[in-house]
Amino acid sequence: MPSEIGEKLLSATNNPAEYIIVPSSEPGIGAIEITGEKCGGKDTKIFAYISIPEHEPGEKVPGIVLVHGGGGHAFPGWVRMWNDRGYAAVAMDNTGYFPSENGWVRRGDSIPDNDGVTTSSGEADEMWMYHAVISAALCGSILRSLPDVDAERVGITGISWGGVITSILIGYDPRFAFAVPVYGSGFLGDAPGNIGRAFRLPDTRKMWLAEERFENVKMPVLWLQWNDDNCFSLKSGWESYLATRGGNAVTRYSAVDGMMHSHSHGWAPEVIGMFADSVTKGAPVMPEITSFSLSDGRISAEVSENGGKITGARLFYLTVPMTRSVHEKYGYTGDFMDQTWNVTGAEISGSSIDLPLPESVCEMYLEVGFTINGKPGVVCRYCG
Repeated sequence: MPSEIGEKLLSATNNPAEYIIVPSSEPGIGAIEITGEKCGGKDTKIFAYISIPEHEPGEKVPGIVLVHGGGGHAFPGWVRMWNDRGYAAVAMDNTGYFPSENGWVRRGDSIPDNDGVTTSSGEADEMWMYHAVISAALCGSILRSLPDVDAERVGITGISWGGVITSILIGYDPRFAFAVPVYGSGFLGDAPGNIGRAFRLPDTRKMWLAEERFENVKMPVLWLQWNDDNCFSLKSGWESYLATRGGNAVTRYSAVDGMMHSHSHGWAPEVIGMFADSVTKGAPVMPEITSFSLSDGRISAEVSENGGKITGARLFYLTVPMTRSVHEKYGYTGDFMDQTWNVTGAEISGSSIDLPLPESVCEMYLEVGFTINGKPGVVCRYCG
């Protein structure tokens, strides 16, 4: 990324955010308009829903920034979900829309709309991604400034394009206590479809490769993916995990079978709240696959339960190279894999996992299921 763009992003993470309170049509949820960066010389505003949960007098609660993806807006229901978990939450519209009686509308002071990073050869202040990343940074600053929020316990999660925004931002903004990019990640040159094509373009690679700053990521990160996503690849998420795991021992990787791709599916997995609580509330830490090896036709792995209870292990694998094509699957058309994962169970003895390596394996990943306080989750080890 050009140094001047990086400097502007770093400046946005250090400067206080300016905002005004505006009327909200959502019961129990506040609304604000944030002063954004100039776009083509004009002032901009960013809309966001914001709310603090009920808490004891003098208590400081954790917080979270909620970053939507393509086709989404600021979701008040997402804010309520995190309020119910005990978190202050802010959800901005990172595409320049504002709520109205006629739905979501743009204004003269809107930031750019989502253009799929196709403006990466233009001026920085006219790029959607530039404003989207800064909008998330400003929302983090706002939460930290609130007297009832613990500034040291503010995290961030983003879904799809929001996961991409989150992945870029955490390389610049070390203030977040944790991050959960869902679907999206770094290393997007390996992604299928339009996103992969965009991130293989020279201008996009010059501007928006999150992985270029992963060495700066020291907060714990949960890289959460769907194992049959038509927009992102397991390889991208796994490489993002490997590039950030050295920064924090609590960082995890999870690929969910049957998850689907949408905002509602992206915020639903219990592991997101588990992970956040393990960082901000002293809740049990998720299990981890600590070793993995292939020898004499067998797969061996070790798993640390930490604060979880292991419930099983499965190997997902393909016996032919993965290919993709645009076709209908799960009720809609996308750039899906042409194959179906084969699945086999694995024996667990104590902390050890053992199973035979299936014949002619081309790609595989190991899934370890667990529960924490009765809620299910999985951690995974992708093997290419």
